[in-house]
Amino acid sequence: PQTHFKHMEYLDVLDEFGNKTGAKKLREEIHRDGDWHACVHVWLITHSGQILLQKRSSNTRTYPGLWAYSAGGHILAGETPEDAVTREMAEEMGLVVTKDEMKFSFVNKNQDIRLNNQFDFIYIVIKDVDLKNLILDSAEVEKVDWFEIAEFEKLKKARDLTFVPKSTEYNDKLFEALHRISGL
Repeated sequence: PQTHFKHMEYLDVLDEFGNKTGAKKLREEIHRDGDWHACVHVWLITHSGQILLQKRSSNTRTYPGLWAYSAGGHILAGETPEDAVTREMAEEMGLVVTKDEMKFSFVNKNQDIRLNNQFDFIYIVIKDVDLKNLILDSAEVEKVDWFEIAEFEKLKKARDLTFVPKSTEYNDKLFEALHRISGL
């Protein structure tokens, strides 16, 4: 298990259009005040068309025990989305990912009632990985597993409750990107 200092994470405050305002706040303050901020969602796929999903730890604050993206988290103050992808994959899975392996897909503006107003930067990483070589951060990830992209798409469209819920628009953009990038 890795040591977490999430209570000390500073994030850039964004305006409603995703532009940095110049202000920085602690993560807790951002969420308390409902400020706009940025996150990354990383979807790792293999060359053969499987997608790596994580089952979130039952101890996470949001969506405990549900299946989600391969890795994800806040973009720290001064960090680029690509830097956040590299950091989150290393923190949550012990996996080194280079910028050359990342494919930017889209930005999702996510405003919800829990005062979690964020811009999600969605990346797809194509990499063949042996699950035995991953070092999972037990504070955030309970386990990981491979799903066929088509199977995952079917479950998401059926609104399977074992997955973190996302809007129809998010899912449509995600699956379009997954099919385009994977060629499947």
